[in-house]
Amino acid sequence: MPFENNLKALAQSQPDLAAALAKTSPSAIAGENSSEEVLQKLLFIRQNYPLYPVLYFYGFVDAFFLKALCQRHRVVVFEHDLSLLVAEISRLDLSEEFQNQRLILWADFENFSPLFALEFVQNSALIYTLLGLRESEEKAALDARLRQEFSFLALQKGNDAEDNLIAIRHNLTNLPALLSRIAFKDFLSAYRFAGKNALIVSTGPSLTKQLPLLKEVQENAVIFAADSAYKILREAGINPDFVLSMERVHWTSEFFREDWGGESLFILSSLTHPKSVEFLEKNGKNFMLVLRPFYFEKALNLDDYGYLGEGASVANMAYELAAALRFERIFFIGQDLAYDKTGLSHAREYFYLKDHEGDFKQDVGKFLSPAYGGAGVVESSLVWTLFRWGLERDIERAKILGVQTFNATEGGARIKGTVEKPFSECCAEFLQKREEKKRLNLEARRVDLKGVLHGLRGLFEEGEKWRRNFEEILKNESTETQYLALFNKIYFDFKAGPCHTELFVALSFHYAQEQVKLEALNADLKDKISHQKQYAVAVLGLLQEQNALLEGFLRENDAL
Repeated sequence: MPFENNLKALAQSQPDLAAALAKTSPSAIAGENSSEEVLQKLLFIRQNYPLYPVLYFYGFVDAFFLKALCQRHRVVVFEHDLSLLVAEISRLDLSEEFQNQRLILWADFENFSPLFALEFVQNSALIYTLLGLRESEEKAALDARLRQEFSFLALQKGNDAEDNLIAIRHNLTNLPALLSRIAFKDFLSAYRFAGKNALIVSTGPSLTKQLPLLKEVQENAVIFAADSAYKILREAGINPDFVLSMERVHWTSEFFREDWGGESLFILSSLTHPKSVEFLEKNGKNFMLVLRPFYFEKALNLDDYGYLGEGASVANMAYELAAALRFERIFFIGQDLAYDKTGLSHAREYFYLKDHEGDFKQDVGKFLSPAYGGAGVVESSLVWTLFRWGLERDIERAKILGVQTFNATEGGARIKGTVEKPFSECCAEFLQKREEKKRLNLEARRVDLKGVLHGLRGLFEEGEKWRRNFEEILKNESTETQYLALFNKIYFDFKAGPCHTELFVALSFHYAQEQVKLEALNADLKDKISHQKQYAVAVLGLLQEQNALLEGFLRENDAL
């Protein structure tokens, strides 16, 4: 009973695929290959990719061939013809390969996020090659999309350690304000299911034309505004219920320097520039700080406060919040994620519009995106493309919660997973009834800073231990084989520990990819050791900077 065993194994790792296969009849096309054909295919792989830890195939190939490959490699197969998959996995028991993730079947060519969450997939970027028995336009399109996903992943991990160091510094500076305000998790519990319709307002070029209608319906939906939209909305006579901000750079603080009135609750990432907190306090604004789900924030051991802001933009943050609050419908306006026909990057009322005057000329022709409504393409940018992909991922996740997402921007880039509908029609159909808006008066939790300082002192002491470990490994004179084994243990132990914050993520990510490449190309031991030592030197430098930040903060608070 190969099919039943395979289906049972797939149900553990890929339940959606298993459910789809269970309802599908086998294809009549699939047939047994001869042992000679299987052997020829194996010889090709042995000759060309003998040490590749991961192999990627377009189109499901012979089950016996895959069984043999999985003895030495992990294998990912892309095939959207479910009937062909059923026919092949009915021939041979592959349940052990499915259970151990030696064999991955991928039929969803629209959503690759779960696949790219797997560490062995992430680490294979530098050796990625899409193999297949035939060339086709579909294979070429899939190959291009997968390469995009690898690029997106690399950009998500980042490569700017200084940027992450700033984030840690801001988190430490903002810690007292975080602890003295409402806990995000308490806010979620109190406000969840409090409304049906959420409007997310961004500052794309199309926002200007939407402002008059938004003013008319502002009481009929809960409005989530990007920080850059706060001043624009207030000047148009619109009161956003929530204003969100997540950037760590100082220029975002300028959105809050002046008091533009209104009764908004400001929800800021804890890594925001301290000036934002200063300005909001000076203007007597109601605000709260939220932790992002990053390594350093989690090392603070404040899980009870909750996390928000996995995505890369403030619109991602607003969407995550609206979905977490279980709004039934979420509407985007001003979410162009593209230049308009005149090359304008933002709404004409945007605070920093002049600073973006040269952007269109720099990006033109490089980042074309499908247009809103499906009519051709629009000019976008690298950053907007990344933001769009992040939103599309979040929208797919929100569908599981029953959230329906509408793109009422009426311009810009198409956002996959949304229902495209003019804002006027959205208002006529859904936003005719006044939304009963909760006004919360939650008290802050009484959290003793001393307990948090105790945890930070432990993190600092752990960091000092790892600093010494990396100093020692750089001086180590063991044999090459012994050195490799010793270094690998230190690497994996450090990566699994609390000191491996976002400061080290990009470094470790690129190190792992390079190591996989060196293994696949059968590099000699000296090259591998040289690469390891480069990593150790870089880690040591970043550890010293992180430890210095922690030491300074602890001394300021008499905790050392």
